[in-house]
Amino acid sequence: MKKNLLFSAILFSGLLANAQVTQLNNNKDLDVVYPLTDTKTIITSAIDGSIWVSNGIPAGTIQISPNIKYEGDGAVLNGKLIFRGSTPATGSEIYITDGTSGGTTLLSEIVAGPTGSDPGDFTLFKGYIYFSAITAAEGRELWRTNGAPGGTAIFKDIMPGPNSSNDENKYFLSPTPNYLLFAAQGSTEGVELWVSNGTAGGTNLLKDINDGNSGADSSNPRSFYPLNNMILFFATDATHGEELWKTDGTAGNTTMVKDINATPFASSTGFTYALFPGFNFTLQVFLAFHEYKNKLYFNATDGTSTGQIWTTDGTTGNTTLLKDVIPAAFDPLAPKIPHVFVFGSVNTSSKFIFPVTDAAAINQLWESDGTPGGTKPFMTFTPNDPTQFPLIFVPYSYNLTTGTLSNTLFKGDKFFFISSNSASGYELWISNGTVGGTNIVQDINPGTADGIDPSNSVSYLYTKTNLFFAATDATHGNELWKTDGTSGNTSMVKDIYPNMGDASPTLSLLTGSGTIFFTATDGDDPNHRDLFVVDGTFDALP
Repeated sequence: MKKNLLFSAILFSGLLANAQVTQLNNNKDLDVVYPLTDTKTIITSAIDGSIWVSNGIPAGTIQISPNIKYEGDGAVLNGKLIFRGSTPATGSEIYITDGTSGGTTLLSEIVAGPTGSDPGDFTLFKGYIYFSAITAAEGRELWRTNGAPGGTAIFKDIMPGPNSSNDENKYFLSPTPNYLLFAAQGSTEGVELWVSNGTAGGTNLLKDINDGNSGADSSNPRSFYPLNNMILFFATDATHGEELWKTDGTAGNTTMVKDINATPFASSTGFTYALFPGFNFTLQVFLAFHEYKNKLYFNATDGTSTGQIWTTDGTTGNTTLLKDVIPAAFDPLAPKIPHVFVFGSVNTSSKFIFPVTDAAAINQLWESDGTPGGTKPFMTFTPNDPTQFPLIFVPYSYNLTTGTLSNTLFKGDKFFFISSNSASGYELWISNGTVGGTNIVQDINPGTADGIDPSNSVSYLYTKTNLFFAATDATHGNELWKTDGTSGNTSMVKDIYPNMGDASPTLSLLTGSGTIFFTATDGDDPNHRDLFVVDGTFDALP
């Protein structure tokens, strides 16, 4: 359930045709970075950071820059990836690629020589890529680029002098159509909520939520989520602790939604992206809230239990406790990660469904129609291992152009999940949102053995008519499988690592041209993985 699971869960989808696989590259530890176009995907090698490109065929999978090292983080502008790269001569700086050798170059050397400016926090806003970079004179501050060397410059020195306005990966740059929200520290306050209209003069402190001028006096705004013409987020002040806030980009309309926990302790108990540094904005939000019918659902506590779900439409009156799903004593000195996984929900037409576990006696899927009475157990499981709770394969699709998520059910009304019971072990299930329409797809590894082992490689990718996933049967190791939701059409795609060897496939991407990329190992090198595509052309979920 680590980063690769969430990455695979949120990204891209397709239509099956004679599924086999083609190896694009052997033992280079290649992994997908970003699709530039339908037929041009940027890839990097974990061995040396070299940059590659692929059109989905072996001859078109080539190294385009052996000397420039890809160091992660970046964003696409006008069909080009602007990213953090390095060479021994420049250190970590701003680089750009159009997917060709000649078009992969240094964009701007912000700090001359091998020291580097260590750029990060990339996001697209109003025709510019905004990012943070560090210099000796200014510390880490906000910069931006229009993709040209002359158009790359510091945007605003928020904390004057050599001190930084924030740390890398903590600006949480969050664009809306009209303004950019982020967290930063100026000279007279801690890390607070800032806003920009895309001009230096229009980039200012929006609200000093937690009065004071030190890091200890910070509100640390995070988890920005758009809802009903507002942005909702969590922030902390000295009186209320961490609570739910909202803004429309103006100071007067930046207010606390509700003091959920009336003590000074935090109300938020959910998974937050502070636990997952380096995640992009969309994934960060995915871990904080679940949206259903213009309301947000999230983990929070009023100080009496940590197993609560709360709901809001952004108004105080309609921010209420939905259900105390697992009553659990609240200890402010030892906060617990919740076992009510609202962020792992899937929406049907009449409700949303989410996993619940106490890692002991409770292993369930719950359903909610948004009312307390309609929030109840959907299905109960009795696994041999109580830590094997149900995990939904959320059918999200991610629009690379708009940066938005959609939650589209498989074949219009279905979703897959994995769960365990005493007879079958951890296996793949399918549901149409009704108890009668929820069943195990196939006992892939017969008996109580696990067909899908979460300690190995949990990875999946929805297509329009099939799901691709990693699984293990009685005679093969962890390999690539596919299903249309029926037992008869559930089968291994290919035994990549022959016999009982674990290929451990990780599904990465379905491109606009219908190519599915994934990584696996064929066993010829125990230390380095291979890059593959699934043969055929695939269609995405709607």
